[in-house]
Amino acid sequence: MAHKSTFSSGQDGAEYILGTLDDETPTDSEDDLSRHIDPKESIGLMQCPTIADEENSEKFEKNALNRITAIKAEVEKIREEIITSEKEVIERDFKRLEECLIRKTISLDNIESRGIDIIKENRRETIVFVQDCLKLLDCKIKSNNIA
Repeated sequence: MAHKSTFSSGQDGAEYILGTLDDETPTDSEDDLSRHIDPKESIGLMQCPTIADEENSEKFEKNALNRITAIKAEVEKIREEIITSEKEVIERDFKRLEECLIRKTISLDNIESRGIDIIKENRRETIVFVQDCLKLLDCKIKSNNIA
């Protein structure tokens, strides 16, 4: 049998901690809920998404994918500039190119995905592409300094 702890007041532990509550007396939390929840609002929470919601979601997805595509196109131009540039040009423009690529990464980070897999995947692929361009830039500057 479990040992009951008794406090100096003579009450056992559970009764002392919980006190006595009548089942018919609303607790503060029940009273708060009835004052703050409008029955009309709770019905609205259970409604299915509307056509307008789906259209907004499609517009959101299309907009996010367009932004990712635009950023990738800009990074591709920077990549071509890195590949085709001579030693002097790379040395002169290194900071500018590096900063542009870092800004593109930040722009990609600022694109919300809202849990949509295709947005997350495209954004992830483009971030990897930007990181590869940064590595290419670093390799090019290091190889130019060695030569």
